[in-house]
Amino acid sequence: LAYVLAAAETLVDMNRADEALSMLNTKADTFEHSAEIRDAIGLLLTGKSRYAEAESILQQASFLSVDDQTIREHLAMAEYFNKDYREAAEQFTKLLNDEKYKKRGDLYLALGECNEQLGRIDDAKAAFETATQISPGSPEAWVSLAKVSLEKNDLRRAELALRKASSLDAASGEANLLL
Repeated sequence: LAYVLAAAETLVDMNRADEALSMLNTKADTFEHSAEIRDAIGLLLTGKSRYAEAESILQQASFLSVDDQTIREHLAMAEYFNKDYREAAEQFTKLLNDEKYKKRGDLYLALGECNEQLGRIDDAKAAFETATQISPGSPEAWVSLAKVSLEKNDLRRAELALRKASSLDAASGEANLLL
């Protein structure tokens, strides 16, 4: 298994991701109980924007390795990109309950976006506020906070967030447009 994964990684490094994916797919049956090989396939599929396939294979990896938080993170991202927001939000919430992941602003940002898509505006705002506290230099977090603040008709908070986003990235079209 280590050799197969190393060979796939080498192929990816050589910009031959299609060959790596093909090789991993042919070896998946040989290593039928390997979460690692399914995780690698899922990452390659995500990289190729084949999110539904990535989500499916990463679910298999997650079943094979229930306690592997890295696989859970990859699954959550595949679900998010596949617009399976309910499942992604559930996975992100589980991840963020782990001490190792509590300081990941990107995960709070993704959780907030999932909640916003699901119409959970208060939960989205809380997630975006946490993202801005963890990553105060992230213009995306500030713009996202501004958008949900506008949805809640909290104009003062939206304006403050947009001014912060603009100060971090003066060329941000979205921040300037919302402002």
